[in-house]
Amino acid sequence: MILFTVLFVQALILYYIWVYFAMTFFHSIIKGGLASDITSISLWEKTIKENHKHYPGMLLLTSTLALILLFYAFMMLIPSGIILYLLSAQNQLNQQPILYAIGFINILAILALLVKIIFAVAVNVYEKMENIDCIKKSWHLTDGRYVGVYFIVLLYATGVFALNYLTTIAGKNLFINLLINYALIVPVSLMLTASIYLNLKKNPDNIKCPINAPDAIKYTRTTQES
Repeated sequence: MILFTVLFVQALILYYIWVYFAMTFFHSIIKGGLASDITSISLWEKTIKENHKHYPGMLLLTSTLALILLFYAFMMLIPSGIILYLLSAQNQLNQQPILYAIGFINILAILALLVKIIFAVAVNVYEKMENIDCIKKSWHLTDGRYVGVYFIVLLYATGVFALNYLTTIAGKNLFINLLINYALIVPVSLMLTASIYLNLKKNPDNIKCPINAPDAIKYTRTTQES
């Protein structure tokens, strides 16, 4: 019970930090943001002021998105559980490949929903909408371009999984895993989200998503200026 409480509190603290970092990042890459002069005290004060103003709303939005994904994942477990129950009666059947297939299908389904709602965070920062409107805007943002965005997110998720797997089997060093996740994967994920969002806003017919970090920051700046 004590271990669970400690892990829960730790996860909660990391969540609060992640939300604040996400807001700081999104505010930084707009025209006149921190990315233009990270040493500017006035820009830091401006960014912190904006964060404090909208932080409660962002916490509520990200919590809502997390609950939506958890509920969706739980609903996916129902048919998976039924299949596993039926398989348990088949003693002669090799169940392991089927278990992997079910897990893979569930991941694809969760990503399918994630692509529809993930841009609500960027909409909240850039367009200052109410939370429900942010989710609605994100849902319709990929209309007509969903397949392209989905495969970009799928490719990135595959890379993240492969990177975590390789670091795990290489040394099983918790510090290295945390460093990779919070110093590399989180910033790149936010950059990818902002870049795709701005592309969706600017290019109604195609998706051009720079993965290279400097190119992405440069692209998001010029997109905001135009």
